[in-house]
Amino acid sequence: MGGGAVNENRLLAALRALIPHLLPRLPFLGMYRYRVVARNIDGRLQLQAVNRALGLPDVLPISIVPGLPGMTTEPTLGSIVLVEFLEGDPAKPRVTHFSDEAGGFVPVSLTLDAQTTVRVGPSAAQVALAGGVQPLAMGPQVEALASALSVFAAAAGSATTAAQIAAAAATLQGTLSGITGYATTKVTGA
Repeated sequence: MGGGAVNENRLLAALRALIPHLLPRLPFLGMYRYRVVARNIDGRLQLQAVNRALGLPDVLPISIVPGLPGMTTEPTLGSIVLVEFLEGDPAKPRVTHFSDEAGGFVPVSLTLDAQTTVRVGPSAAQVALAGGVQPLAMGPQVEALASALSVFAAAAGSATTAAQIAAAAATLQGTLSGITGYATTKVTGA
């Protein structure tokens, strides 16, 4: 009876030894946790495998491919990212996800870009920016428009003749024609 168990153990041991030779990419077909240890100037990351027992290599340097076109990010040092090896190839690692472990789910910076338009909350009742729902600071053009409309409203409200209303409208038109540029501007070098 004991001989069957020994033969079964030998067979399992032989299969375990054979599988890595038959399927060398098998260990690289999953998603694995890595710790961010550094960020290169080109944006690529230097990572360290969290679970050394899995025999995974440390990855230096590696690109972030989050699956959202136009997005770039700077993960927090020490945060945990999830790495996949493209087609099971250990030479093609990619950061594809971000973990909420180690307090690093919120990155140091995040950029979302597009060739023509980035829409934020086009159908939302409110859009919270910078942690709140306070109104954004008005740009100088918006402030000039508000001021011109206020002056016009006061002049039109106190006007008693059509000529006075026409004069207030002419003043408003002149003020509006002097407002140039956009209500928001692109900040460069930030």
